[in-house]
Amino acid sequence: MKELYQALNTILEQKIELYDRLIKIFGEEWSAVTEFSRDRLMKTLERKEALLTQVGELNQKREAILRQMAEHWNIPVEKVTLRRIAQFKNNQWSMSMILCQKRMKEQISKIKKMNEMNRRLIERSAMSMKESINVLYKADSSYAPYHADGKTDQVPLTSGLISTNI
Repeated sequence: MKELYQALNTILEQKIELYDRLIKIFGEEWSAVTEFSRDRLMKTLERKEALLTQVGELNQKREAILRQMAEHWNIPVEKVTLRRIAQFKNNQWSMSMILCQKRMKEQISKIKKMNEMNRRLIERSAMSMKESINVLYKADSSYAPYHADGKTDQVPLTSGLISTNI
């Protein structure tokens, strides 16, 4: 059983490290969007996806350990919680697990908040770009290149450009 406690504690510590890296990535994502750096944003999103995959793998390992513990204690796996595991006297990693749980709750809260902020920023940026494109490339309504006989005119479109530099 001690091996399971130790393995679970190691997984929790690894998740904390991954969550710290995710928080940093969310900050980089924000910067890339605000600086209109598509290349940087794409690289950041790739790194974020890789980290999320690692978190998923750790979650699978954690769930396997919890299933083993549930079998050992002959209880349903849903009742095997970190709080309950940390209460066992023969668990020398109890204090570490409690601290990990507290730290992960804080990290998850921060990740959710940053994710929501980034989502809103991207939505607003997309809307702003769409509006800018509409203003920058306003087609001349009098221009009709197609005729009833199937012929077309070669008259270029007129558009208005405005400087967006402030």
